[in-house]
Amino acid sequence: MRASRILFDSGVPLVHVPCLPVTDHLCTTEAEIDRFVKGRGAIGDYLSQIYSGSSDDHFTYSRALWDVGPIAWLVNPAWTDSVLTSSPILTADGTWSHDPHRHLMREVRYVQRNPIFGDPFRKLERAAQVTPGLRTR
Repeated sequence: MRASRILFDSGVPLVHVPCLPVTDHLCTTEAEIDRFVKGRGAIGDYLSQIYSGSSDDHFTYSRALWDVGPIAWLVNPAWTDSVLTSSPILTADGTWSHDPHRHLMREVRYVQRNPIFGDPFRKLERAAQVTPGLRTR
């Protein structure tokens, strides 16, 4: 919590991509990973293996890939809805306080799941097609 407080108080340009209720929409399933990631080179197989190991039971299981949100904003900010807002004050008890006079930061409020996942899926497919020795289905 101390590191977050320092960051929000620092005044540096910042894009905040919250886990809840934003990047929790970036869910995928083992079936989707098997279809679009597995067999798409060493990186695809590695990512597939990590996903498969994330649960012992993949029946009706989906998992939010929170880390994808900030990368998506960097690749194409149009895949997100964001606003400029005053940097929050993170209190000692872990709550947020707001002061409209604080420095501005960008906050992502919504992510578009389909283009965000479609981009790396397509890139893995293209890499597998043009790189000799990569396995594809």
